[in-house]
Amino acid sequence: MESTDPGKLVTLRLAPTPEGGVVVIVGSHAGTVGRGAHVHPRVACVERAVDGRLSKAFRREIRISAAELGDAISAREARRMEGLILAAIRTRQVALGADAAAEALEHGAIIVAAKDAGRLVDHQPFRGARDSGRLIFWGDRARLGAFTRRDSLAVLAVTAPSLAQALRHAHQVVSAFAPAFVEGAR
Repeated sequence: MESTDPGKLVTLRLAPTPEGGVVVIVGSHAGTVGRGAHVHPRVACVERAVDGRLSKAFRREIRISAAELGDAISAREARRMEGLILAAIRTRQVALGADAAAEALEHGAIIVAAKDAGRLVDHQPFRGARDSGRLIFWGDRARLGAFTRRDSLAVLAVTAPSLAQALRHAHQVVSAFAPAFVEGAR
């Protein structure tokens, strides 16, 4: 059995449907009922969970495919990534633009690059950040720009260690279930 930090597990709950049934939802939400379950946010663990383990944990028959549960987990973590990026921006724990982000890398920051950042991320120091897992792709230039009240932004660095760590974990989860959502354009 694998030991995991509880913060790294995904919480699953049941919520009633209008038809009198229940649906599995990801995360702890108001309005949920009964027992909860936890799953490692990895494809193999989700596949095992839907193969009878969720039914056992919830003490009732649960019908959900691994793909459906993976999509729900990925969507939740994608929203979490957005919230973490916004939190970093609101608290001014970001370095905006390529030059500032490159400098922040020297101090342990994680780089968030727009999927349409182009060849910018193929050059040092961003190539080194990509190789070490400290560069993630999210959104596009217009989306990052909108977050920072600019027309366009290709790259930023999250400088707060706790936000950077949480962002990296959320990105890993999204990458496991929906790689096309976070991959950079080639």
